Amino acid sequence: MELNVKLTILSIIRTEQILNKPFSDLDYKSEDDLTALLYCCLLCSNEEAFTLETFKSMCKNGKFLSRLMKNFEKESKCLTQFQEKQEKCNGNSAVEEPYIRDIVASLIVDAGIDAEYLLNKASIYDIPMYTKAYDKKVKQDMEKSRFWTYLNIMPHIDTKKCKSPQDMFPFDWEKEAIRIDLEKDAALREETLRKFMNGEIKI
Repeated sequence: MELNVKLTILSIIRTEQILNKPFSDLDYKSEDDLTALLYCCLLCSNEEAFTLETFKSMCKNGKFLSRLMKNFEKESKCLTQFQEKQEKCNGNSAVEEPYIRDIVASLIVDAGIDAEYLLNKASIYDIPMYTKAYDKKVKQDMEKSRFWTYLNIMPHIDTKKCKSPQDMFPFDWEKEAIRIDLEKDAALREETLRKFMNGEIKI
């Protein structure tokens, strides 16, 4: 058997299905998690079908396991070159991590990305690029729809009170942007007051 162990999106989905947990929750120090991942990477990269139990028996062969691990490490090092650096998040740690399978299903069904490409050729590190683009498109479509709705109802509303589509119906991401701007303004005013009280600013 060829020891191709490519970490494809399909192999990640198969790993989630076997372990019944999101890919981001994998514990690489766990023998069960690592075995499941290696099995799915090998299974999805080769035409020959075999069960997880068969794979575990194959791993009892030291040479086989050594070659497999070497190939997997080589694949992983190559892929991590393209990983985007993520900012540390101090948010609610209780928030459940999403399944890759759900994200990919949405990109295929809703965004229309080719399933064959996404499952077998795209990298796990390509997913953020596609989700950002899709989210941007959804927002633009919603804003466009709101704009035309606003134009249609303008003759029937008081435009002094409702001056823009945002006034009519602000979206969540716009509310967040406004909140951040208000916090920045408040922080600036507080800093200016502090400097004035300390004599750093003179009138």
